[in-house]
Amino acid sequence: TSMMGLCECPAEVVELLMNPLWQNRVSPAVIRSAITASGQLGDAGLACALFDRYAPMDKFVDSSPRLWNVLLGALADCAEKSNGVIELNSSATIALLQFSNSEGTATKTFSMSQTLQGKTCTDAVKFLIHYLGDMANGQSYCVAAAALQYDPNSGPDLAMSLFRNATNHGIPADGRFVNAIFRCFGDKIDDAL
Repeated sequence: TSMMGLCECPAEVVELLMNPLWQNRVSPAVIRSAITASGQLGDAGLACALFDRYAPMDKFVDSSPRLWNVLLGALADCAEKSNGVIELNSSATIALLQFSNSEGTATKTFSMSQTLQGKTCTDAVKFLIHYLGDMANGQSYCVAAAALQYDPNSGPDLAMSLFRNATNHGIPADGRFVNAIFRCFGDKIDDAL
């Protein structure tokens, strides 16, 4: 997992995963590290494609928000950098997709990367929070709030909508979550108080 943190470009993330020494032995921790590294490198499309490619290996993907939170975190990192549109045409993403096709692992009926393609990172985060519903936990909402502070429409309405959504799903308004919500208020902090 520490090797992923040393990658200087998205192509290096894919090269590590495609290394024959790792094939069939990629652990869920390595997958999470690769998705995180993609976000830190600003390639939201690659983070989504990695999620699609490797999510089935994480046996907790349907019952635990852990891997979803990693994807949310990668999108938050990308939102902080530029909040660009999610595209699946970077050379690293194309290499990963071709690798998946060559292994016969690209036969999923649902593709999160295809669903999120064309959305900004913050719009993708909004979609994911809605999609997760009751599976989202406090960390999911904290990461979402961290990303949504970079939304062009960030402000009191967006912050309160996220806050109400979280509390309606049973998320307690602890200090960490409230602090994250405050960041969504932007320069309108008086409205938050």
